Amino acid sequence: MPRHTFTYNTHGLRTTMVTPDGTTVFHYDLNGQLIAETTETGSLIRIYIWAEDIPIAQKDTALTYLHVDHLNTPRVGTNTSGVIVWQWDSDVFGSTTPNEDPDGDGIATHVNLRFPGQYYVRKRDFTITIPEITPQALVVILRLILLGLKVD
Repeated sequence: MPRHTFTYNTHGLRTTMVTPDGTTVFHYDLNGQLIAETTETGSLIRIYIWAEDIPIAQKDTALTYLHVDHLNTPRVGTNTSGVIVWQWDSDVFGSTTPNEDPDGDGIATHVNLRFPGQYYVRKRDFTITIPEITPQALVVILRLILLGLKVD
């Protein structure tokens, strides 16, 4: 059995992620923005709060306010007291690991939103763009770009 299995709806949005740890069900608003994650039995894992296309907070075991950059990418998460509890100083490719405990209290804060349309899959240790581009498709796209062909 594969380690991770994903299913998508007709709009290309991920609807489930099955891992050895369990199943996560993803819920979206009418604009395709991720608004909640639940277990397959409907128990809430996390909700996301948006102001138009800007993620402003997430709520799991605690409320975390999200502070974004000019691309609407979460860079800092603060708790209700204004303490920084998560920070992501990434490079342009988003390949760096966020600091999930910058306040040093021993409690990690997980923020899975990355660049707009991306979601971090912790167990696989990489970010997937929604809709996901398969490695085979990426190779084809990169080859076309290197050949100077336009990719739509």
